[in-house]
Amino acid sequence: MDIQKLDYFLTAADTGNFTQAADQCRIAQTTMSKYIAQLESEFNCKLFYRTNKGCDLTDQGQIFYEKALAMKKDYANLVAALKQDHSRDLNLGLDGSHFYVSLFTDFQTAYRDVNLKAAFGSEKELVSDLVHQRLHAIVMPDNISEKVRAYPEIRSIDILKALDYLVFPPNTVRHFGSIEKAIESLPLITKSVDEEYYEYCRTNLHKKYGTTFHDVRVARSQDVQTMMLALSQGFAILPLSEVDADSDFECFPLGEEFVEMLQLFYSTKYMNDPLRKLIEFINQHGIVTC
Repeated sequence: MDIQKLDYFLTAADTGNFTQAADQCRIAQTTMSKYIAQLESEFNCKLFYRTNKGCDLTDQGQIFYEKALAMKKDYANLVAALKQDHSRDLNLGLDGSHFYVSLFTDFQTAYRDVNLKAAFGSEKELVSDLVHQRLHAIVMPDNISEKVRAYPEIRSIDILKALDYLVFPPNTVRHFGSIEKAIESLPLITKSVDEEYYEYCRTNLHKKYGTTFHDVRVARSQDVQTMMLALSQGFAILPLSEVDADSDFECFPLGEEFVEMLQLFYSTKYMNDPLRKLIEFINQHGIVTC
């Protein structure tokens, strides 16, 4: 799902007609219908009611519409922020799955001469960019330490300790009668494609609740994961910092078995003054717990 195609959905919802929406977006009507069908397949729900006169949003389509508007606004704000022109660059890689914004907004407030430029990508892409000095630093979970061990120039420091929670769509636990029934009845929605992580979650949930999940659904980003939760497609394991504060999601703490440590990984071969300032800032403020 990309921003341009998100516009296609929003235009279809606003016009109430796939043909008119396709004309406005300057694409074929078949392309518009195909993309809407792909969205419905991805989220496993119907977003539109089709009629001879046009289309109307379903209840789940209305939820998606409101989230999509917020995503479009956030994207526009991000583009505007990244267009700022400063001479002292700090190229920072983020995978888009962890919310640690306050740390970096505080850093930018303290060091207004630094141009913090964010790059988003997968774990594999960001590690490669760090090793090949296309990025000064990346923020990732500490479990990638093994993957960069072969590169002695890569160092790391802890920045955030996240306590994970079970996150269910609204009224899920009441619907199933208990947390245990909800866990074993729903798939885990996760951004990870790591089978070892799935097994880690299964094992620790079984230790805590005496049961575990059977299926996994992979979300390609934090926004998609939140939408899948809002559309009742499963449950997630997340720190509260990654849960939409305006949502009605049900959240239950998982304890010390589920703790995620985020680290800043950086290359000593690509050190510059803004990176030194960031490292000093982090060391002064200590590990944030959320």
